[in-house]
Amino acid sequence: TLRASERKYRLLADNTLDVIWAMDLDLTFTYVNPAVQNLMGYSPEEWVGSPLQEHCDEENFTKMAQVIADEMARGPKGSGVVIEAVLLKKNRDPIPLEIHGRVIYDEKGEPVALQGTTRDITERKRAEERLQESERRFRGYFELGLIGMAVTSPRKGWVQFNDRLCGILGYPSEELADFTWAELTHPDDLAADVAQFDRVSKGEIEGYRMEKRFVRKDRKVINTEISVQCLRHNDGSIRHFFVMIQDITERKRAEEALKASEKRYRELYDFL
Repeated sequence: TLRASERKYRLLADNTLDVIWAMDLDLTFTYVNPAVQNLMGYSPEEWVGSPLQEHCDEENFTKMAQVIADEMARGPKGSGVVIEAVLLKKNRDPIPLEIHGRVIYDEKGEPVALQGTTRDITERKRAEERLQESERRFRGYFELGLIGMAVTSPRKGWVQFNDRLCGILGYPSEELADFTWAELTHPDDLAADVAQFDRVSKGEIEGYRMEKRFVRKDRKVINTEISVQCLRHNDGSIRHFFVMIQDITERKRAEEALKASEKRYRELYDFL
């Protein structure tokens, strides 16, 4: 029965994609499964007997050694550790890894070895870097200040807004955060905005664009063009609203002045 159990677990260890390893307390590897060949480029025979320090730079070694020391200081009650570190493959290319490890204790509670698993997280790190780059670009556009921008919750509360929006509405950021869209919207334009908002909430549309008026802190009424787009969770519920606001007050005044001028010239033409 014992042999059968050993064969089962050895078969599992030999065929898993994760690297399974063991080290002594001097941080020298005493066991590694065949997955190390694909991950690190070493055969198990080459890996066993090598010190951890041989497979990473000083910064990563120091970080891992400190984590191990902290875990050993917790004693048998420790729950194990998870750490991300960069190791060096046989060709010395760096590879980001997620390492799960724990200290093995004897019946007297004395540490005798370390064991754990290691997983390649290259694709995850690339995805994180792409996400971070996307967030940096978004933040750059957001903070550029060419147009008012805001992220709001489904309950119409602020999540984030830029300085340009504060300038459009005439409030410093700490005061603007205390208001909702409804409180800032001109009363005569609120119903139309709420109707479109409700259509998005019901899933009928994903966003909308409209002209509407806001009341600034100085009580002046401004004309704006707003563009609203929702961001949904996987289940279809709304996560956030992304809003862009452009002050078109001067454009509306120019349009009204042009209409008045055209009206005067038309009246003069009709009179003649």
